[in-house]
Amino acid sequence: MAEDTFSARLRGLRERNNWNARIMSEKTGIPKQTLESYMSLKAGPLPGLDALKKIALGLEVSLDWLVFGAQPVGDEVAQIVRLSAMSGALPCFELLLNKLQQGEAVLRSDGTLLGLTPQEWAADIGWRAGEKAKAITEAGTSRATLAVAERAMKSELEGVLKDRFGSGIGSATGN
Repeated sequence: MAEDTFSARLRGLRERNNWNARIMSEKTGIPKQTLESYMSLKAGPLPGLDALKKIALGLEVSLDWLVFGAQPVGDEVAQIVRLSAMSGALPCFELLLNKLQQGEAVLRSDGTLLGLTPQEWAADIGWRAGEKAKAITEAGTSRATLAVAERAMKSELEGVLKDRFGSGIGSATGN
C-alpha cells in the first residue's frame, strides 16, 4: 500500500510533473533545502500554515489534499456537488412548474423549453450550481452544516413537488 503522508504527496507531485526541488522552490518561494526536508522519507519537520499555503498555491493543489489526502474531503465534495446541483436546478424547475400551472406551453415545436435549448438550460443550471458551490466553499462550511443544508434543500424540493402535485411525491427526491 502506498504511503499516504504529506511528504509522500509532495514526492508524488514532483514525480508526476517531472519537477525537481529547484523548480518546486521557484514555484512556491520556499527554499530548496526546506522542500527537500519536507519530502524526506525520515520524519522531518512539517511546514507551518504559511508554508503550506505557499506550497498549495505554488504547486496548484488544494490545501485539503496536501494536508489530508483525497479521502477525508471526498464526502464533503460529494455533498457540495449534490447541494449545488439541487440549488441550481430548483429555480428552473419552479419556473417550469409555474408556467405549466398557468397553462402556458413550455415545450415548443422547435424542441426548446420556454425558448431555451437543453444546452442553454444546462448551462444556466451549471452556472447557478457553480456559484452555489463557490459560496459554500468560501464560507468554510462544516460537515454538519452541509448535512443540514442538504436536508433542507431536499425538503424544499419535496415541498415544491407536493404543492404542485399533492402527496406521494417523496420518492422523487431520493427519500
